[in-house]
Amino acid sequence: MEASTESQAQSAFELRLRHALLESELVSEDELADAIEQQLILGGQLATNLWELGLMESCTLNELAGKILNLPVVGVDDVLGAPKEVLQILSPTMVERTRVLPFRQSGSTLHVATCDPWDDAALRQVAVVAGKLISPHFLGEVDLMRLAAHIYGLPLSARFRLGRSLPSTIRSGDEEASEPAPAEDLMPESFFENLYDQRTATPAPLDRDEAEQRSHEFEEIVELEEVVEEPAPTVSPPRVRADHVEIEVDVELEFEEALHSPQRLIEPEPSEEPISYREIEEPTDLRPIAGLEEAGAALEEASDRDSVGLVLLRFALGRGRRVALLSRRGNVWFGWLGAGPGVDPSDIPGMMLPSEPGTAFGLVGQTGAPFLGPLSPHPVHEAFLSRLGKEQPLSAGFFPVHHRGKLAFGIYLDDGHERSIEPDVGELLVLAQRTAATLDRILAAKLAKA
Repeated sequence: MEASTESQAQSAFELRLRHALLESELVSEDELADAIEQQLILGGQLATNLWELGLMESCTLNELAGKILNLPVVGVDDVLGAPKEVLQILSPTMVERTRVLPFRQSGSTLHVATCDPWDDAALRQVAVVAGKLISPHFLGEVDLMRLAAHIYGLPLSARFRLGRSLPSTIRSGDEEASEPAPAEDLMPESFFENLYDQRTATPAPLDRDEAEQRSHEFEEIVELEEVVEEPAPTVSPPRVRADHVEIEVDVELEFEEALHSPQRLIEPEPSEEPISYREIEEPTDLRPIAGLEEAGAALEEASDRDSVGLVLLRFALGRGRRVALLSRRGNVWFGWLGAGPGVDPSDIPGMMLPSEPGTAFGLVGQTGAPFLGPLSPHPVHEAFLSRLGKEQPLSAGFFPVHHRGKLAFGIYLDDGHERSIEPDVGELLVLAQRTAATLDRILAAKLAKA
């Protein structure tokens, strides 16, 4: 699977980030390896994984990223204090699609915060909607996503809700990994009930005097580490001024040159049908993989987490109607990918499932062995099935994928309410073992570059 230009640019940036972290001795080689390994399992940006593991503070990561990218860094307070007329330039839908937050307007230029400055497609969409030149400023993924949820009422990923509240399972020197806390300590009942009922809202009209109160509320969210469509204006796109140079950071070979170029402004380029880059990145080839040999060959070609997940998803679809892939951190399962009748793939990443006793997720989490059978009545099962179209299956399976002695992924599948899944799932277990070898290969390649 060929990587997109955006993912190539992100990889090039993260390579520079890894070198900078080691050269400045902000992290050790072992700590960096732990963060890269977690990124392979959980996904997300390298900086997010460093922060989650408690290895770096977000402000330090933001400043370092800004220097590497040759971009100004914007603070949380700057976005929180943005005038309401600036916030309302973009609708919640556009903010969710592009991961871009407007915070200041000066003449024909709109200053925006982004955690994906290499994604020119998203920035150009914002330029078209705003009808202005776009000046990108860097803001880390965690802060940006929490701000988007706080200001625009967008659903917040379970991962960003928990933040650092989960105990680290990564080694620290010679100390042994801490034991996961009980599920009830990680997820209060009220938090769990609200997790599956998110609503989208337009930005509340706030006066400047209210900015301080909003900042205080946001700080409480960050400290506690808990959860916390209006038409866009149509403006004739202005022309780019001659004294600014636009930079295309889209492949690794061009990345070095881009780092030393002048501050870029993104010019609007209207198109007939703006397409969300999030939609482009969704898996498109969901044809079931029938045989283990074909699946093994696909794993050998896999070069990143997403391509591994797509192989697992397609292989499981050859053995059941509905499939969901989960990743694991601490004793909590996080939604990753999903497919099948009644399954909306966009609903899966928002899931967070505790390893509660009496559930398939708890049994696999506790024993590391596969689960096969009917799902018992339980709030966790009900919440999970609500994301899969609410159909109660006759039977289900949940199969673990281990990596380096720890649970990494879980593969859920069922065959609907009329048929039980086949009891012979040996090939799925074999593929899970091969997946561990594939993860080792990808991880070794990433560490070699570091």
